[in-house]
Amino acid sequence: MANQLEQEGAEVFKAIGLKGKNKPKTSFLLSKFWGGWVNLLDVFLEEGLDWNSVKTELNKIKKNIMELRQMQDYNDIIFKSDELVIPDSSHAPTKVCEFLNQNRQTSVSIQEIS
Repeated sequence: MANQLEQEGAEVFKAIGLKGKNKPKTSFLLSKFWGGWVNLLDVFLEEGLDWNSVKTELNKIKKNIMELRQMQDYNDIIFKSDELVIPDSSHAPTKVCEFLNQNRQTSVSIQEIS
């Protein structure tokens, strides 16, 4: 089940390639950020979403994060950890989950999550 979510997520958010010593500053390198995604998966399961619905929700998150970061094209890392509006290592997984969950509906900065 987790493997299928990973495949769905890869389709939506493209694989992050880490090569050499110049690793991108992506929040996906932070374990707390991954914890937030695991918590979001629990939300999806509680809502009884099927995989097509999960993919739709991931696309909504992607769209709203791009809007939040004022990205016109999907040609950069969406979850840059050095962007103030994106969760970084100081944010608990529960806060990351709330950030992701609220971005299913509208663009919300991590700074707006209490």
